[in-house]
Amino acid sequence: MGGKTCIRGMRVTVGMIVGQIGADHSEDLMADFQIEILTSSGISGVFDVKPYLSGSAFKELADEAYFRQVRPAHHGIMWPHEQDFSSDTIVWDILACDKASHP
Repeated sequence: MGGKTCIRGMRVTVGMIVGQIGADHSEDLMADFQIEILTSSGISGVFDVKPYLSGSAFKELADEAYFRQVRPAHHGIMWPHEQDFSSDTIVWDILACDKASHP
C-alpha cells in the first residue's frame, strides 16, 4: 500500500477502513485505546495508545468518543486537534511489545 499504515488482516489503508466502519465495529477495532495495525511492509501488531495518554499533548485522547475520531495521516494516524503518531513510532512500539512478550 505504498508505505501507508493498514489495519491488520486487511490490505487496505487505515483511512479506507476507519472512514467506512460502523460504531459497533469501531469498538472492537479500538477497544481499550488500542489499534490493530498492519503496515504495508508486513509488520503487524497492536499499537497501545494508553502509555501516551498522560502526556499533555495526548490527554484529550482519553475521551473515548474523541479517540474514535482517529484518521490516517501521511505515514501515521492523527486526530482532529492535530495529535498524531508517526508510522515510525507505531512500528517501534509494536516491535518493542513483540520483543517483550517473546524474549
